[in-house]
Amino acid sequence: MAHVKTVTLARVSSKSQEEEGYSLDAQLKLLRQYCSERKLNVVTEFRISETASKNEQRTVFHDMLRYIKQNNVMNLVVEKTDRLTRNFRDAVVVDDWLEADQRRVLHMVKEGLVIHKYSRSDTKLMWNIYLSFAKKYTDNLREEAMKGWQEKLAQGWMPAVPPPGYKTAIEDSKKIHVIDEERAFLVERAFRLYLEPGQNIQTVTEEVTSIGLVSRKNKPLTTSAIHKMLRNPFYIGTIRFNGQEYPGAHEPLLNTDLFREVQLKLGERHQTKIIRHDPLFKGVLRCEDCGAVVTWQCQKGRYYGSCQRRTGDCKGRRLLREDRLEESLLICLAEVDRSGHSRRKHLVALTVALQFRQQPYIGKHRLLVMKTIKQQINRMERMEDTLYDDKLSNLISEQRYEEKAHKLRDELDYLRMRLNRLEQVESQTPVANDRPASLSDLYMSESKIGRRIIMQKLFKITMKDGQALFVPVKN
Repeated sequence: MAHVKTVTLARVSSKSQEEEGYSLDAQLKLLRQYCSERKLNVVTEFRISETASKNEQRTVFHDMLRYIKQNNVMNLVVEKTDRLTRNFRDAVVVDDWLEADQRRVLHMVKEGLVIHKYSRSDTKLMWNIYLSFAKKYTDNLREEAMKGWQEKLAQGWMPAVPPPGYKTAIEDSKKIHVIDEERAFLVERAFRLYLEPGQNIQTVTEEVTSIGLVSRKNKPLTTSAIHKMLRNPFYIGTIRFNGQEYPGAHEPLLNTDLFREVQLKLGERHQTKIIRHDPLFKGVLRCEDCGAVVTWQCQKGRYYGSCQRRTGDCKGRRLLREDRLEESLLICLAEVDRSGHSRRKHLVALTVALQFRQQPYIGKHRLLVMKTIKQQINRMERMEDTLYDDKLSNLISEQRYEEKAHKLRDELDYLRMRLNRLEQVESQTPVANDRPASLSDLYMSESKIGRRIIMQKLFKITMKDGQALFVPVKN
């Protein structure tokens, strides 16, 4: 066996094991000494630390097997059975590797086992016994962990990392979850944005990530992560864990009505995924007869609204032109303006609602967004440096380097542009004197999204036979 190519695997599964002397360095020292005494040539060392997740552990295990197969490695050395595997599925993979070539050997140092294709039956029996003990150890760990989870759930605390908007704190030597004041407003913003007309998961994801809502690893959230967040009842005080729900002891971040409205919209069957047109009244009008949302189509540069159900009273109805509908809306706004008390009350309420969209650019929230963007820039600059080092080390080709570097530079330019804009924005809120004098002026000064907010706050708008009906919303 002199100078036969060998791979070693060291593994620590818990912090307590490392404290008891089973550290990775201690294991590697033992394995190196074993290989040196038997003249085994160690070509590489694999290691799994106690901080690795279950997926990361399996990735390292399969990377190791792939390496020894591709490089014709004949010896695998581990400290003992449970350092290699603790489940029968991986044990079968190791057995298949041994059976495929009689020269392949598995060494378990502390147990004194050396196994190969033609090992004696009693040696293989000992391997199976040690494997069973390793499996029992993991099963027992899981049982104890589940007991701890159930006790924590019974006390109203989730035995896992909290969702965005919350952070972990220590109280009476116990880990609890409290609202993260620096991130909570971004989560609430995501829920409220989703309820606005024309918004969907994709548009909400783009907006909230652009203003600083990122993962715990400081990476932009994906659409699936935002969808999961919008579905999570944790924000109203309910813990969903392993498919069951438990009452939580943490402080709710959202009110129940807001959360339920979002769930109703998420439950609608046809969610808009690609926005090709953006009519002003999109998602605002409903059919007076059937209650369906009025859809819009563009013909010769103008938008026309209609109910697409085409059943019963809806069938054959006339279309409603968008520009004429807006003229009717402005007339209704002028009527409200003529009522002094109502005008002032609505102006104050609408100004607050519209300023909510600008909240990330006001005061401490603006500074938080700037801080998050700076962190993203720093992370991407480190990625750029690492990429260049990989190029110098010939770990990636010149073409691959240029592709990745070009993408990184584009993202960095975009982040720096956003940071520059935020640095130029005044951090104070608009003064009361800057408020428009009338609802009509406020409406005309807003973008499409702002105008939709004004419509929904003031009126319930329905369509019947090509005509719009405006019903004031009662506060």
